[in-house]
Amino acid sequence: MSTGECQGHDGPPGSESVSPPSVRKPCILGKVRVEFSGGPQRPGEGGSLPWAREMSIMATLFCDCRGADLSEPSEPTGTSGSDEAERRSLPEPGRVLASRGLRLGAFLLDQFIVGFTAALLVFVLGMDEELMRVVSGEELPSGSLLVRIFIIQVGVHLALNGYLLGSRGQTIGKMLVGIRIVDAGNGRLLPLPKLYGVRELLPRAVFALPTVGPLMMLADALFIFGDARRCVHDYLCGTVVEEAPRRER
Repeated sequence: MSTGECQGHDGPPGSESVSPPSVRKPCILGKVRVEFSGGPQRPGEGGSLPWAREMSIMATLFCDCRGADLSEPSEPTGTSGSDEAERRSLPEPGRVLASRGLRLGAFLLDQFIVGFTAALLVFVLGMDEELMRVVSGEELPSGSLLVRIFIIQVGVHLALNGYLLGSRGQTIGKMLVGIRIVDAGNGRLLPLPKLYGVRELLPRAVFALPTVGPLMMLADALFIFGDARRCVHDYLCGTVVEEAPRRER
């Protein structure tokens, strides 16, 4: 019998068997599907199965194939380049989205810290009297005043939080409550130019516009109530806010 052929015996012991004229016996992984078709067969002793001249029997059997590897296929040990890239792009295990309450608390802390510092700078620069006349309704704000206040707010925010945003993905408020900003895809920190330019500076410029600014700010905040807990500026920058690891709190 040549290598790769299956050894087997059809019928009961002692009976003469007739080999089928055509047998498909692929010997693959030890479990094969065999089709018999052929001429008359002799019934076995005491057999209850009638044998016909033309018959087809489909059977699943185990055969011992000489020279064939009958072991079960092993799981692949390596991963392709695309699978590896997809694995790296998935969020790391254990990441938890920051709650809406924590994000609100961080926002209020940042507003107070930045607003208080900016107010001191406005007083030092002698802009307080002009600003008070605008607040009291005595005069309308000039374009020059709005631009100067915007520059002061952005400058103070960047001075206070720029290093933390670039190195930890946090503002002072986020650091105090234990949350951070990361890439929504891979959970990594973003470079400061993208993080501040797209996520902080662009929304601030839109929110500072007369009339439409407050409406845009409200719409941006309402997105936090979605399942992803992401504001519009999160979608623009591709970020999420998650709980920071304990070692970074």
